[in-house]
Amino acid sequence: MEDKYRVVFVVDDEKGVQESMKMVLKDKYQVFTFDCPEEALADVALEPELIFTDIRMFSMNGLEFAERIKKIKPQVEVVIITAYPDFSSSLRALRSGAFDYIVKPFGKDEVLEAAERALQKRNQVLKNAKMIQKLRKAISLNYKATTRALVLAVDAKDSYTAEHSRRTSELLVAIGERIGIPALKLTTYERAAELHDIGKIGIEESILKKKESLALFELKKMRQHPLIGYQILRPTTFLEE
Repeated sequence: MEDKYRVVFVVDDEKGVQESMKMVLKDKYQVFTFDCPEEALADVALEPELIFTDIRMFSMNGLEFAERIKKIKPQVEVVIITAYPDFSSSLRALRSGAFDYIVKPFGKDEVLEAAERALQKRNQVLKNAKMIQKLRKAISLNYKATTRALVLAVDAKDSYTAEHSRRTSELLVAIGERIGIPALKLTTYERAAELHDIGKIGIEESILKKKESLALFELKKMRQHPLIGYQILRPTTFLEE
């Protein structure tokens, strides 16, 4: 989607902040301003992709607003505006579902960069959601063929991961046979072992193939792969046990 068609809300009880934010953003996005969260919630049909909201307002505060809007529109990204930056408020902002925060007084570049980062993150979330939906459909049609396809998909991104999964599966079967696990149950375990790293499909190749130590933000992304794998495989019946 072209940036000019992307809808951005600015929610702040100060007209000056509303106008300055709109001046910065209007050349790239469709910008709608609101005096309070209640007005913004009433206009969610405008389908905002990004919301800038002040943290302190007379009615509902920005953190409560972020929590409410994320329940209604989970894929909307929220950036908190605050004049009182501290660790506690930053932590509460992130826990409320906000993507980031900016501090008053802010500059043009800071606002534009925050918007770009938030929308890039949203794009990645949507891309992953579409990928997961396609994979779920494929799994439901033919899970045996899909298991092989998923392993090949991982191999295409990271051959080490695919080889590791194969070795893990073979070792599990060997141990299972040795200790007398029933064949049917062992087949389930074998498939689970083959797919235990499948969530790495959703991790950027630059992270998977990086030879140096991962940076903190890269490590955080890598640690998301079990959750991505769970989301991909959750609808399957052959791994319910």
